[in-house]
Amino acid sequence: MRKSDKKRLNRIRDEFADGFSKLSEIRNGVVIFGSARKNIDDKYYKLTQDLAYKLSKEGFSIITGAGLGIMEAANKGAYEAGGISVGLNINLPEFQSKNSYINVYHCFKHFYTRKVFFSKYSIASVACPGGYGTIDEIFDQLAVLQNKKIPPRPVILLGKDFYKGLIDWIYFLRKEQRISEKDLELFKVTDDIDEVVNIIKEYKKAPRKFFI
Repeated sequence: MRKSDKKRLNRIRDEFADGFSKLSEIRNGVVIFGSARKNIDDKYYKLTQDLAYKLSKEGFSIITGAGLGIMEAANKGAYEAGGISVGLNINLPEFQSKNSYINVYHCFKHFYTRKVFFSKYSIASVACPGGYGTIDEIFDQLAVLQNKKIPPRPVILLGKDFYKGLIDWIYFLRKEQRISEKDLELFKVTDDIDEVVNIIKEYKKAPRKFFI
């Protein structure tokens, strides 16, 4: 093993150890993905804030990427509900600002390490409107679910109009036989935050029976 590879391996090992130590008490997490580029006037900001508030009141911990925009809205909803508001930040060339509504915080160096913790400490994923990062996180979740690398869980896309083009493309993949019919059942698309809450509550009651 190269000396540089060994150093890298040690850094990754330390990052996992620090994360497990910091987050080990998190239970019933719901990870909410979304753009850092939307402000408080965006309709999805308020919708995400209300969703996180309702989930927190039901006893779920809210986990985000710790940034601004939609992530801030989710953390704010959890914080205002008196719930557990988790932010998993990442070091970027232009450091991602940490929002002010987090009571459990950890920062990562590597995207792939951070993704493990998004899945490890959550039982459901909600993707609000976002950009490259959000799309990456959606398909990362769907790929590991498709290949049974994590237990079955709700993956919910919030925003029918926003995600219409993406959903059309996924159905095109099915038409081209690039994915199976069953793969279309790995996610749900909705505009209704109460539906999101109910789906996640039902999953919590009977996770092994869950299938959207």
